[in-house]
Amino acid sequence: MFLSVNPLKILTLEDSSNDIFSPYIEFQDENIPIHKRITIGIKPNDGLSPELADKLAIIRCDPSGDLSYYGGDWEGKFIRCRTREFGTYCLMEDIQPPTITPIRFDYNMTGKKKMIFEVTDNFKDSPISYFATVDDNWILFEHDAKSNTIFHVFDDRIGKGEHYLKIHVSDDRNNQSSFNSLFKR
Repeated sequence: MFLSVNPLKILTLEDSSNDIFSPYIEFQDENIPIHKRITIGIKPNDGLSPELADKLAIIRCDPSGDLSYYGGDWEGKFIRCRTREFGTYCLMEDIQPPTITPIRFDYNMTGKKKMIFEVTDNFKDSPISYFATVDDNWILFEHDAKSNTIFHVFDDRIGKGEHYLKIHVSDDRNNQSSFNSLFKR
């Protein structure tokens, strides 16, 4: 007995939304597993402004409405990325900076073991980079991807007294935000 597999099905759906810059491209059935990564490429709509080109990213739209970030790089007239998932993809602009929300941080950090901040972006799975200083000296923050948090465990390098914390965060499309605050140990 032979099992026949349909060739790759690609369906293109137009969208006139202000934040969609390509047709929706549906690659096969999202429930079909892919064992090796494939490369997909999406060409943006005509008339794209040059200022927007560096902010476009490939986004996967799943049936529940979640938007997952796949990024991508320009190759000729297409933005291409690698994926292991069939489904519906499109090009969207990523111009919103990540957010930094204090979870365990206030002015009086005396006796506390660590400071924690939630760092989120407007797209799920968007890579985020971060850099932090206390009194203009670099400090180690660790990232917990499951909870979208970064944290610093205090040690003897930050002494008693008042200090100035700076956290700088950027996403894959170089959208940036900062958190600055005084605190006391």
